[in-house]
Amino acid sequence: MKNLRISAIIISLFICISMTSILTVNAKDFTLTITGGETAIGGNIPVQIQLSDGLGIYGGELRFEYDPDALQLISALNGGIISNGLNVLNTETPGFINSVFVMMDGTDDAGVILDLVFLAKQQGTALINVTKVEFINSDMEKCEYVLNIQPIEISKNETETSIEISPDMPTQPPITSAPSIPVISTTPVPQTEAPSEHITSDSIQNSKKLGSGDINLDEKLNLVDLLVLKRAINGKYSLSEEQHNNADLNGDGIIDEKDLAMLKNEILRKGTLN
Repeated sequence: MKNLRISAIIISLFICISMTSILTVNAKDFTLTITGGETAIGGNIPVQIQLSDGLGIYGGELRFEYDPDALQLISALNGGIISNGLNVLNTETPGFINSVFVMMDGTDDAGVILDLVFLAKQQGTALINVTKVEFINSDMEKCEYVLNIQPIEISKNETETSIEISPDMPTQPPITSAPSIPVISTTPVPQTEAPSEHITSDSIQNSKKLGSGDINLDEKLNLVDLLVLKRAINGKYSLSEEQHNNADLNGDGIIDEKDLAMLKNEILRKGTLN
């Protein structure tokens, strides 16, 4: 009887250990943090979009919203975690930020995706809210995450009894990037191959000479196509004949940075990956 009890205890411990392992495997892959801080009206507040661990992330899309009455975006720079890749960054509309990025070799490290700086305009608590987060790994699978949003506390300016933000305040200055990291602006890239025609998804798909951009053959233009094309250009992915035809967006028979620029421009024009 005593041996049976010992056996039951051992089995119970084994089950608990097994369940713990299962929970660990199914745990969220990483934490996405939006840092906050404190400042006074008229002061600048730096905000970082951080990853706790990359765990093989090869690309992603991030969308944020903030109150333009409380905050004004001053600058947005690529963080070090995507220094070996590229970023399609759209900050044209006040109150909205959209970032689509890919990394050549992926990342397993913690680091910064975006470095943002805001001007505080209104007293109170402000938040950078997330409207979409999507990360993919080397197998083109979506990664799970835990979200951590820290508030921005804006106090009254003690040196002045009142401060007003002029309605004539200049709009957000152009966003610049670290010179070693390619950032695609919101201004459409001129198409040297066809200067008289604006290339859209409809014209791409209706032309027999131009590739559709659907490189992973899922009948969509999305982040995976951007990642596969970037890796193919750098010799890290072999394209099939159909993929090669779809990747040749400008129809010159060569898969190169021109095709990549057209695909990035098309994704930016759509403002979505789906």
